[in-house]
Amino acid sequence: MENFVLNLFSDQLSKIILDFHQSEINANFLSGKGSIRNVKLNVGLINDFLNKPPHGTVPFLEFTEITLSELRVEVTSYTNLKKAPIVLVIEEIYAKAREPLEYHVDPSKNNAHKNKIAAAKKNEIKSPSQPYGLLHRILDNLSVRIKHIYLSFSSLGKFKTRRRGVWTPPTLKVCLDDVEWIGVTETGNPGTPDMVWAHNELSFKGATNQRHRSCTIYKKLSMMCHIKLLSSGDQKRTKGLQSNSGTSITSESASSLLSNTKVDVYLGYVR
Repeated sequence: MENFVLNLFSDQLSKIILDFHQSEINANFLSGKGSIRNVKLNVGLINDFLNKPPHGTVPFLEFTEITLSELRVEVTSYTNLKKAPIVLVIEEIYAKAREPLEYHVDPSKNNAHKNKIAAAKKNEIKSPSQPYGLLHRILDNLSVRIKHIYLSFSSLGKFKTRRRGVWTPPTLKVCLDDVEWIGVTETGNPGTPDMVWAHNELSFKGATNQRHRSCTIYKKLSMMCHIKLLSSGDQKRTKGLQSNSGTSITSESASSLLSNTKVDVYLGYVR
């Protein structure tokens, strides 16, 4: 079972982590004793997913860089993975995003986007539905804990240029603390895996087709949110704002839009 989990994480992480080395995923890593540091994510893959029909739309932002300071996994029990959730622990995430040079306010009026959706539907291969198995249960039981997320977003302004100047809008700074993604009961309360899964067990008892039964998964995303607008100051030399080398230092002013705000989001999906 340990090898199964090792292969599962190696396969998934290799798709999204740049310069991934399979040797980094070992027993110490899964027990929480080991970690991967300075992890750079494949932003191209993430941006493609955000823009992928039919669930994606023409994005109003594109990621240019996403770095994880430290990543580790905690597996509490290999003998009973159905009832022992795997916890993904991330210390800090640093992300930079910007406004794309081209986008349409209304995706429905974008012919290129319509053609993407039509092509995706045409090339879609309908595969037979698979019964809910161990792999699905492991992924649905997965919990995520992130200590801090730092995101900066730069928009282009009305001139739609990457050249910076007085026309450049302020940079949006978002800080999310104590981010947690966990499974909850159908009433939205945290609980043990048995409690979170209880409503599905009741529905299974009355199901006529046990092989192709569906499951409803409830999740809670919680965090503390801080949002600021950071405007760059004048690039001219300013008294008291010069470094030892004589070069000018850019002054910045911040306007707080949101501070110390608790955010809870409840989601449900069907497998």
